Amino acid sequence: MNVFDLSGRSHMAFVRHINNEGDGDPFYEIIGVVTLEDVIEEILQSEIIDETDVLTDNRKKQRRKETQIRQDFSDFAKIGGGQQGTNIISPQLALATYQFLSTSVEPFRNSFLSETVLKRLMTQNIFFKSKQNKDGYNAPCNTLYQAGRPADYFVLILEGRCRVTVCKENLVFETGPFSFFGIPAITVTVNAG
Repeated sequence: MNVFDLSGRSHMAFVRHINNEGDGDPFYEIIGVVTLEDVIEEILQSEIIDETDVLTDNRKKQRRKETQIRQDFSDFAKIGGGQQGTNIISPQLALATYQFLSTSVEPFRNSFLSETVLKRLMTQNIFFKSKQNKDGYNAPCNTLYQAGRPADYFVLILEGRCRVTVCKENLVFETGPFSFFGIPAITVTVNAG
């Protein structure tokens, strides 16, 4: 089974597998469609509900009234302001970031931080676009953390790649979108003693 995209620039792809049953030549069968929304939902581990979704009540097996699923996404159009005051990220990426933080990163979950406070936090001047070198990684002048230097901030990578070097052995690994660092900087630990 593989995912097949005709142009490489689409937000949708066909899922196909090779059917080699019988005496004839093997051939591809289309068995499904994958959208960019499906991929984002898998990354976020959360359902994105938009105006095209049809929701049914599990008990009554009837379509829900549209007034119950309408959400106000206008807040996300304001999110993503950068240093120059221009939007660095799209409203869709802002929504995906909000859903990721509120469901997958413990300090941002609803039990610690309300939806309103998280949205207000995201409207602050907190988004930065870093320059990349020819390999596609952050340039050395854009070091996020440095060994031996305390940091009091949290970082979430939204787009691109980041090279991480850890330990005395200088182990290097690559990380990409929706990777985060700095949880200890935003959590409070209480010492019992």
